Amino acid sequence: MLDMNAKLEVWRNKLLDLSKRNAMLNFRDTRRSNIRIVIPAIHDLWQKVVVDEEPLEFPIRDQELLETGDQFKMTGFSDEYSSPVLKTNKTFQEQQKILLNLRSKSKTFIEEQGINALYLSFGFLSWSEATYSEQFFDAPLVLVPITIVLESINSPFVLNLHDDEIVVNPTLKYKLENDFGIKLPEFDEDGDLELYFKRVEEIVSSNGWLVKRETSISMLSFLKINMYNDLERHRGEISENPIVRAIAGDA
Repeated sequence: MLDMNAKLEVWRNKLLDLSKRNAMLNFRDTRRSNIRIVIPAIHDLWQKVVVDEEPLEFPIRDQELLETGDQFKMTGFSDEYSSPVLKTNKTFQEQQKILLNLRSKSKTFIEEQGINALYLSFGFLSWSEATYSEQFFDAPLVLVPITIVLESINSPFVLNLHDDEIVVNPTLKYKLENDFGIKLPEFDEDGDLELYFKRVEEIVSSNGWLVKRETSISMLSFLKINMYNDLERHRGEISENPIVRAIAGDA
């Protein structure tokens, strides 16, 4: 006789990626797939992007200044834009390649799957598998959806707030609640970001974990976590559906 509960568990486990390959749990600074924002500082950046919904441009090369080796002095403001400039942890050449790559990938994701997967992460939880472990992993905390716009080849890349929902990392929430019994607090985007970080730190302090006040832009997809939760939430209806049972192997 078919055990639908067992079958559902198999399906659910295939949907969930809790491995260290998942950037939602083990975020690593790479040369081509993400970029950290150094200036403005995290709380100023939150104010500009989330609260004021202000477009922010990345620096462009000042053609009137002489090149010094591979480094270029970058303008604080361009002629075309009046928005403040972002400073990153990459060289100018690296920055341009990464932003072009992220812009291209995010457009493809929207065209093919109909969703935005480009996020500006605010804060990272530095966590470990056990209290005695010296190996720590960084996981993004608050995920803010954004878009990167490039109007012309001579224009700067511009960061804009996307109209999707701001969320707490759902994969991290699941991992902490199911493996450690830790429930992350809900986040109010109209609330105080630093206050939220402190609340999280209070909850995880006994584990020896901390919250890093850093920001980074990257592609993050967590569609499957929603499918995973739906399979649990509607387990009874799914188990009784004749079509689903047939797919599961019920003759």
